[in-house]
Amino acid sequence: LAVDSGFDWVTYLDDHIHASCKKKGTRPCSSSQFSCSSGGCIPTIWQCDESKDCEDNSDESNCNNVSRSGGLGDFVGSGGGCFPSHARGYKADDTSVKIKELSVGDMVLTGNGENLKASSKSPIIAFLDRNPEQWAEYYTIITKSGAQVTLTGNHLIHSLSLHHEAETLVASVFASRLEPGHKVYTYVPSNGTLQLSEVREIRKSRIQGTYAPLTLDGTIIVDDTVVSCYAALEDHDMAHLAMAPLRFIYHAMPSLLQSKNGTSDVADWYVHMLEKLGPYVRTKDEFHQTYHDRMNKM
Repeated sequence: LAVDSGFDWVTYLDDHIHASCKKKGTRPCSSSQFSCSSGGCIPTIWQCDESKDCEDNSDESNCNNVSRSGGLGDFVGSGGGCFPSHARGYKADDTSVKIKELSVGDMVLTGNGENLKASSKSPIIAFLDRNPEQWAEYYTIITKSGAQVTLTGNHLIHSLSLHHEAETLVASVFASRLEPGHKVYTYVPSNGTLQLSEVREIRKSRIQGTYAPLTLDGTIIVDDTVVSCYAALEDHDMAHLAMAPLRFIYHAMPSLLQSKNGTSDVADWYVHMLEKLGPYVRTKDEFHQTYHDRMNKM
């Protein structure tokens, strides 16, 4: 990625990053890259994403002529919330495993234990997104306890506001709305309990790979952090209710939700139907901006 972005080589030594910049025009950009007017190449998906990636901002010029499905929805396929390729979860036996290596039917640790005090176990019933080639803009939530989870901004995460110390006042909020000082639930592998951890820092980055597992109870522990399986709508309980038909299918005919590569046709069809119904059953303010961007382009 560093070479694609305009360096001949990059190395990390003694806590410093050393890089050699290539001369302008020394190497043409590939068909999957955009050529910056100032020199260097960036991934094509970075063009016209309302973020300056070329030194001269040429990647944000003439955007009316660039065909895109709009906003983050273009990066994450169906527009749902996802985790990157390096994200890790836990199997039921407490074995750490990459999310991308999980399959429908695998039992994983979730955060749906009583009063969010302990972890629980639930099977994965479907993947709402599973694309190793897609790029997405991710938020990395770093807590003071050391846990750090990376997820898309429209993904829901259980949070406790800094101004509400009562542990019963838990809300599911978009990751993009979290701020330092807010508290999230993190997993303690040594004893299987959950604890509130204060957010210390939030970083944004673009990472390749989009994975969105759906569990039976609607939550999952990823990178030692309790997160919802849902996105786009800022209401975990309503989103979980909306997925009831997929839970029924999993119990009745689980083969319909299984797919070794990508997502199942049934899950895809159902999620797209929910997307179209959204504006008729919920208010505009309850949806993430990326949802509106996607709907405006459909």
